Formats: sequence, structure tokens, C-alpha cells
Amino acid sequence: MSITRTVRKDNTIWYEGNRYSVPLGTYDGTAKEVGVQACETRLRIYDLDTREYLAEHERSFLKGQLIQNTNHRRDRTKGIRAYLESVTRQFSDTQLAAAYLEAICQRQLHRTK
Repeated sequence: MSITRTVRKDNTIWYEGNRYSVPLGTYDGTAKEVGVQACETRLRIYDLDTREYLAEHERSFLKGQLIQNTNHRRDRTKGIRAYLESVTRQFSDTQLAAAYLEAICQRQLHRTK
């Protein structure tokens, strides 16, 4: 079964009396909606536009629970950006290096969602 849910300000969605986390930054200040696929024991949350998975959680049958993936609370891009800038400075053609590293990051970002 697949349904839609609105992402809340705290980067969670509401599903059957519980809140489930999505990665930090999913909430974008709009009424952003995501798709939810629920099976018997798991809940998968995906981007409606790209169809990429954002999160997968163990489904809770209790009420009032916050089910959260710990890495959804961290802005993982800040550390990565600083590291990429450091690596880029090691090359003589920094513009080419930056473009190459950015392409790798974008490819990995789409792979991990």
C-alpha cells in the first residue's frame, strides 16, 4: 500500500499515531509531501518527484512513538563540504578538481537516499 504524508517542520511524518523521521533538510518550508509504502513490519518513505527512498523504519504498532534514524538528526553535508574544499586545494587545477568531486558527491547522494 502506498500513500502520501506531509513532512513536518521537525523532519518527521505522521503515520498511524507515530512520528517517523526523514533526513534533516527534507522539510523545505513548504507543504512538501512524500510517499509512504507500508508493509507488515517496515515503513519506506520516498520522494514523490524522484522516487528515491529517503528512509526506512521498523514499523511501530504502539501509539505516540518517535521512530528516528540517528543519522537523520545530523547535517552530514557540513563536514563533507569542508573536506572537499581541503582536497580540492591539493590539485593544481582546482576548478577541474572541484567539478569532478562535486559529480562524485551528487552520484553518491542519489545512491544513498
